[in-house]
Amino acid sequence: VTPSFYFGFTNDLLHVILPWLQLNSLGLTILLHPNTDDPRSDHLYYTAWINRSQPVDAYRMTSPGAGEPPVELIYPNTRPII
Repeated sequence: VTPSFYFGFTNDLLHVILPWLQLNSLGLTILLHPNTDDPRSDHLYYTAWINRSQPVDAYRMTSPGAGEPPVELIYPNTRPII
């Protein structure tokens, strides 16, 4: 198991964030993926890795069930606080 950190951003920032992460990753392994209604495919097939890739355990990742939202409702944090 590898510790991870999440941050989300809107599609219009990808052209800014991707090069910044590439130049400032400090050797960290970074996984970028979309947030669609298929989290398993997002993590296994629609990925962009910065530095080196690593195995992803997507065994328990499933599509949303009846009555669940199609994607996890995560919103970009444009006003971070401590």
